[in-house]
Amino acid sequence: MIISHNLLPPMIYRRENHMPMRKYAVIAVTALILISCVTPRVVEKPAVPVDFSRFKSVSYVVHDAPDTEYSSNRDYGKEILTIFDAMLGNKLRSMGFNVVDPKHSPELSIDVTVKAVKPGSAAMRFIIGFGAGRAVLLYDALFLDARGNRLALLEGGRSHTGMEFGESFAGDGQIQAIAVSQSIHQIEEFIRNNCSLP
Repeated sequence: MIISHNLLPPMIYRRENHMPMRKYAVIAVTALILISCVTPRVVEKPAVPVDFSRFKSVSYVVHDAPDTEYSSNRDYGKEILTIFDAMLGNKLRSMGFNVVDPKHSPELSIDVTVKAVKPGSAAMRFIIGFGAGRAVLLYDALFLDARGNRLALLEGGRSHTGMEFGESFAGDGQIQAIAVSQSIHQIEEFIRNNCSLP
């Protein structure tokens, strides 16, 4: 005996037809959210284990590169570099490091190269969402010992899609502060965990 869908109770019919659609919608939204994330990763691991607590003095530099990706608003990018520089210095001091000038032979050097810094489009984030118009900050942090030997290389950053809780209508200044503080937090975790990420 063949049962027509028209004879089934409405709830059963709806569940059969819409459940796969809901599942695909959830998968699609999750994929779009993950695409817009920036996950920090250790690009270069040290040959021998590193204990950052043995370093007392540190120098650091935050700069762009000739191929750094900027938007048409270069001032936004330059402001991020300034904020990144100030916040990284404060964080290193709060972690107990003596921050010194590079010419004073520091035990540890951190060279942060900003690879991409773009404010994105607030209008596109609001109207389209799902990563369209996202603001982005990407960096590489190279860690060197006193002799200039490479200890490790960390790649990280932050993107702002407008879908983050409490950040939907953030202005450029707030987006800059959030992006830099998240990036600084990644570097802090990398140092606290001796060249690994939690």
